Amino acid sequence: MFRNLSLLRPTLAAIYFISTYSSVSWAQTVTVPIVENGTKEAGNEALSESKQVRAINLLRAGQNEQAAKEAEAAFEEAKTGTNKDVLASCYALRAKIYRRQNKYDEALDAYQHALEHWESKPESEKASKSPPAAGFIIAMIYTNLGELRNAMGEPDKGLEYLKQAKAFSGEDLANYWAIQENTGLSYYHLKNYDLARDAFKDAAEKAKRGNDHRCEIDSTSNLAASYIKTGQKKEALLALEEAVRAISKYAGPNDQRIKVLQHLQDVTSAQDPSQNASEFDKYMMAGANATRAGDLTAAKEAYKHAVEEGEKLGADERFAVALSNLATATDHNKEPDKVIDLYKRSIKISEKLFGNNTVRLAEPLNAIAIILSEHRRYTEAKPYLKRGLPLLKEKLGDNDARYQQSAKLLKFLELKTGSSHK
Repeated sequence: MFRNLSLLRPTLAAIYFISTYSSVSWAQTVTVPIVENGTKEAGNEALSESKQVRAINLLRAGQNEQAAKEAEAAFEEAKTGTNKDVLASCYALRAKIYRRQNKYDEALDAYQHALEHWESKPESEKASKSPPAAGFIIAMIYTNLGELRNAMGEPDKGLEYLKQAKAFSGEDLANYWAIQENTGLSYYHLKNYDLARDAFKDAAEKAKRGNDHRCEIDSTSNLAASYIKTGQKKEALLALEEAVRAISKYAGPNDQRIKVLQHLQDVTSAQDPSQNASEFDKYMMAGANATRAGDLTAAKEAYKHAVEEGEKLGADERFAVALSNLATATDHNKEPDKVIDLYKRSIKISEKLFGNNTVRLAEPLNAIAIILSEHRRYTEAKPYLKRGLPLLKEKLGDNDARYQQSAKLLKFLELKTGSSHK
C-alpha cells in the first residue's frame, strides 16, 4: 500500500533565515494587481468571479494545489485572448504560486515574462507610480524578483532588482516598505549590517504609518538582529521590546513569537551573542546553499557545524531549525535512530518555546512517523503521526497533497497495528 513513502519525506523548507521566529521565507512577496477583461465595465462583481481572484484567495487560505489549478485555467484562457495585459497578469500570478512551491526557476521565468510586457508600455504609462498603472506594476514585479533572488541565495542580484523597484515606486505606497524590507535582507546576507539596519528601520517606520502590521513586526525584529550584528546592544533591546509590543497589540499577548523574542531579549541582555550568531548564520547559509545545489553531503556537514554552534545559543528556535535541517540532510536509511533523535531534540526545544500544540512540530513529528514506517516500526510510528497530523492539517490545509498522503499513512498504520475502526 505504501511503497512510495519517500514522497512523504519532509523537505528542507524549514531552512533558517534572518527573522528570529521565521522558518518559512525571507520576506513576503507582494501581490501584483490583477487585470481582467472588462474589469472596468463589469465592476467588482465580475472581478470577484475571476479565476485569478479565486486563485489568490485559495493561496491565502493555504490551498496551494487548488490555487495552482485556478491560475492555470486563467492562464490558458488568457493565452487564447487578445488582451496582453491579462496574460501578463496571469504570468505574475503563476510566478507567485511557483514561489510558494519553492520552484525558483519557474517563478523567475514567469516574472520575467510579465515584466517584459509591462516594460514595453509607453513611457507615459511607466512614469505613473499610482496603482494600477504600468509603473506601479513594474515596481511590484521587481520587488518580487528581488525577494526571489534573495531566497535563491543570491542577495547581490536581489539588491539590483530592488534598486529597480525603488526607482518605479513612491515612498507613500505599500510596495515601498516591502522593497525596503527585502533590501534590508539583501544587505544583511551581504554582511553589510549598517545598510541592512537602515533599510529595516525605514521599512518598519513606513509600515507602521501604513498600518502594515506584518511588515512592521518583521522589519522591527530584523532591525534588532542588525543592531546585534553592529554591536548596538541597547538599540537591539529597544527594537525587540517594540516588536513584542507590536505583536501583543495586533496578534494578542499569547502569540508564540513573543516567547522567542523575549528569549532573545534575555540572551542579548546577558551577553554579546554576535560572534556565536555570526558563525551559526554562516553554517546555516552554507547548508541552505548546498541543499539548493543538491549536494546533501555538503549540506549535512554544514548543518553539523551549525548544530555545534547552536549549542552555544541554548534553547533557541534557530537551534531547533538547525537540528531539523541536519536530520533532513542525513540518510535515514543508514542512520534512522540518529535522524529520529535529531528530530526529537528539535521537538523538545520547540515545545519549550511555543508549547505542545505549535504547528512548528508538524514537520518533525510527521518525519519521525514516516521514517519509522519505512523501517516497519509501525507501532512506534503511529503515536507520532496521530499527534502530528492535526498540526500538519493546520499548517498545510486538508486539501494539500502531503497532508492527504499522511492521512492515508495513518489509516495504513492503524490497519497494521490492528486498531482501525469501522
